[in-house]
Amino acid sequence: MLPRLRVGVPLVISLALVAGLLALPGFSGRAEAAFPGANGKIAYNDWDTSTNHYEGDIYVVNPDGTGRTNLTNAVYSEFNTEPAWSADGTRIAFVHRSAEPYATKQIYVMNADGSGKTNLSQNSVDNANPTWSPDGTKIAFISSGGLWVMNSDGSGKRLISSESVRSPSWSPDGTQIAVERFGGATAGATRP
Repeated sequence: MLPRLRVGVPLVISLALVAGLLALPGFSGRAEAAFPGANGKIAYNDWDTSTNHYEGDIYVVNPDGTGRTNLTNAVYSEFNTEPAWSADGTRIAFVHRSAEPYATKQIYVMNADGSGKTNLSQNSVDNANPTWSPDGTKIAFISSGGLWVMNSDGSGKRLISSESVRSPSWSPDGTQIAVERFGGATAGATRP
């Protein structure tokens, strides 16, 4: 059982920044953003809704809105979402779903320039919410509703909690992971 946590100012600030990003011209549909990495760029996903199929891509942009670059270049009905910067700003973890029938959402990682895309989760279930540990050695994620942690190269996967949770967030010292529980506005924390 995970203990309850209070929602604090960082969450409110995060929501305000994402809301501001969504209000910028040129953004269509639902987008998710990750705070700037050490390189100063903001990573976000955007959807092409111009046809009857949807492609979602991960982009990076400078804080002033210049230098928008597509890092994933999705093809027909493929999508990439939930970008998360590593603390040193050199890599981005994200969720990828291919256009193949019955494809599942997988946790991928790529370099900050979009090169070196690698499937870390490599399983047959949906995965979501990748988040880097503060030291960049681990990634917490949700798989089949449970909280998992793996090394940043995809090895050493282990189940931390089988409770139905989402939105993992590491404590600054990396000793705990806060999560949101389904079925109520409660949160909890657990040790990785």
